[in-house]
Amino acid sequence: MSPSRPTVPFTYQDAVERYSGRRSLDRRLRDGDVCRLGRGIYAEPLTLGSATETWVAHRTEHLHRLRAALHRFPGMVASHTSAAVVHGLELVIAAETPVELTVVRGAPQSRSLPGVRIHHTDSTVTPHVLVDDIRTTTIARTVADVLRTRRAPHAVAMTDRAVADGAVDLAGITAALDAQVRWKGRPRARESLAAVDLRRESWLESYSFVALHEQGHPLPLPQVSVHDEHLRFVGRVDGLWPREKVFAEADGEGKYFLGPGDQVPLEPETTVRRRLAEERERHARLEALGLVGVRWTGEEIMNRPEAVALRVELARERARGMQFHGWVRRGADLVRLESLFAA
Repeated sequence: MSPSRPTVPFTYQDAVERYSGRRSLDRRLRDGDVCRLGRGIYAEPLTLGSATETWVAHRTEHLHRLRAALHRFPGMVASHTSAAVVHGLELVIAAETPVELTVVRGAPQSRSLPGVRIHHTDSTVTPHVLVDDIRTTTIARTVADVLRTRRAPHAVAMTDRAVADGAVDLAGITAALDAQVRWKGRPRARESLAAVDLRRESWLESYSFVALHEQGHPLPLPQVSVHDEHLRFVGRVDGLWPREKVFAEADGEGKYFLGPGDQVPLEPETTVRRRLAEERERHARLEALGLVGVRWTGEEIMNRPEAVALRVELARERARGMQFHGWVRRGADLVRLESLFAA
């Protein structure tokens, strides 16, 4: 079941008119048919189906609270994390993540209220657009703000996907950051932007590699094709540390539940068994060539990054002294592993 669309807040006067009087409104409030979101602001309750995925529920609930906040503060627009949700960017949020707004009209003053963070700027204008009737910062400005304020794994993963999907380009993001002279978090944003790599093929890959970089490991080369000594294709790995002879595989939930072309779902148990068997065989063939593999899930890298980093370190120790007996693809050419050391 999909979640319901976030309800649109309305004023007290609108509520009285909608429900034919104050007594009727009071009765609906007692019965839970209407909820009070703030002083003079009401809405019908948000309902989510029991089968709604957690991340969908969090984003839908966030939009519900965002609409109420914009109704409460008419001189502001959605920004930062809230704007990323509005634009549909791939950014993880938790339950009760504060709504973030930026002042575009009225007295500029940054402050935090229960469930709401209000930002302001007096050094540049705040470009904004209308998306699904929600006033929000532009995508370029939104990405720049997230790069400044969120941890690098989250910010880089979101930016990788946004640029790869064509929602924004690096020039637009750079221009937005250039306008944010002396803003808090700008050096961090520059570092995160330098880590963006459009060769990564999923949010989880991007998040994982940057999270491991925070733990002290270099960023691996993404999406490397490996061939055996006879130039036969063996597999493409999510990431490769060529000097260390270690390859990385980030296993996302549901990876094995799609059929040919990732279009038609197959019977889950059959699909899982087949794909797990294929992955084990592929993993063994890669290691037979002289590489060592490390795998992890999204839950592991997000909640226990230090444990994953330790597994990578142990793999590096295991790979020392091993000889790789194959080839890797670099552009259109097949080359020896050593040629990637400076890549």
